[in-house]
Amino acid sequence: MAALAFAMGSAVLSSQATAQTHGSVTLAAGFMPDPQSLSGMGGGAMDASVYGVSPTGACNGWIPNQPNHVMFLSTAFNYLSVQVTSQTDTTLLIQGPDGTFCNDDTNGLNPAISRSWSPGAYNIYVGTYSQGNFPPYTISFTELGGAATAGPVGPGGLMLTSTTPTYGQLTLAPGFMPDPQSLAGTSGGTIDAGQLESMVPTGGCRGYINANPNHQMVLTAPFNYLKVSVAGQGDTTMVIYGPQGWMCNDDFSGLSPGFEGSWAPGTYSIWVGSYSSGMAHPYTLSFTELGSTGTVAPPPTGLNTMSMTPYYGTVNLSAGFMPDPQTLSGNSGGPLSARDIADTAWGSCRGYVSDQPDHILNVGSNMNYLRIDVQSQGDTTLVIQGPDGWRCNDDTVGLNPRIDGAWMAGTYRIWVGSYASGTQTPYTITFTEYAP
Repeated sequence: MAALAFAMGSAVLSSQATAQTHGSVTLAAGFMPDPQSLSGMGGGAMDASVYGVSPTGACNGWIPNQPNHVMFLSTAFNYLSVQVTSQTDTTLLIQGPDGTFCNDDTNGLNPAISRSWSPGAYNIYVGTYSQGNFPPYTISFTELGGAATAGPVGPGGLMLTSTTPTYGQLTLAPGFMPDPQSLAGTSGGTIDAGQLESMVPTGGCRGYINANPNHQMVLTAPFNYLKVSVAGQGDTTMVIYGPQGWMCNDDFSGLSPGFEGSWAPGTYSIWVGSYSSGMAHPYTLSFTELGSTGTVAPPPTGLNTMSMTPYYGTVNLSAGFMPDPQTLSGNSGGPLSARDIADTAWGSCRGYVSDQPDHILNVGSNMNYLRIDVQSQGDTTLVIQGPDGWRCNDDTVGLNPRIDGAWMAGTYRIWVGSYASGTQTPYTITFTEYAP
């Protein structure tokens, strides 16, 4: 799914909360006076575009290596707006417990990020759109505003974590009964889901959706297998935003969309779109753990998902690990087809792998960003099983795979596959907190 999820590396930027250059602010929900503000000089030598597109907009402009400010939130916020005011075209990048968020030109030529926030420390970088400018600015923090209940806003005005989905919500745990469960609604809207295409590695962002999600799905624990699918008389599409990032699908079954595979615990916002503008179709949205045989889908036959004895070594990492990068090596391939694993947010599961994992990755603390690359002269694939389910990839970098994003603490089993059956290729696998 990766990008389905957006998570960016923090190693390039200073991650020290005490290294700000223009002061810090400490806030709790209901703070007074409101707004509060700080001032500073924007701009820097680092190109923010390397951080891609975030849930709150593209990362543009030139930012400093050290944060301009640190925002300490002692409580969670349902809504807080961070706004920059300047006479020059400025940009904004914020990194913290929730990930990386960027914005440019929300208020004229000035940025603003308005969303819900988890408690913790957030590094704030105020950039300039043009390189070499260092203008004065004021940055304001406020709970006031017309969107005070909307939460974070994504591309096109999508309400990412609305607490009032239009057609209802479900809370599910593995083994839920009755199975299947369903919700009903009407598809369509005025927002073109195609604008999300660049944020979803597997593509499929089509149709027209509303700003407010149709449904909300709350998963209280990881699912090894869950299918979420739409059934209706019209041509519908689906967009999901959650812990694994953005997911899009069209025509999973006939003209109806769906997703199946492993899921991380958390809250997912679900939009059901109409493929054609101006159309509205009644639909049923179903949730099931039952596979085509009527049983909960098991792990792929032959893969040892409990093994702690990898063929080619173990790596233990926590946020800020040194040296960075770290590497291991091995030989790809094996007799088992990875296609038995359902497609994931990071891509399809392809190639042939061994029974035992090639490597074990132990993540000692939650990591906002970690990138895993395989380098080889052959056509390789990557399969990872961990606390949040399965991750697969093929051909992100030429014929070699890459999986990056946020990682929760825990143990991950890694298989490096060969795309073609019966082939083995020497490879190096690299682990880094640096963005590509």
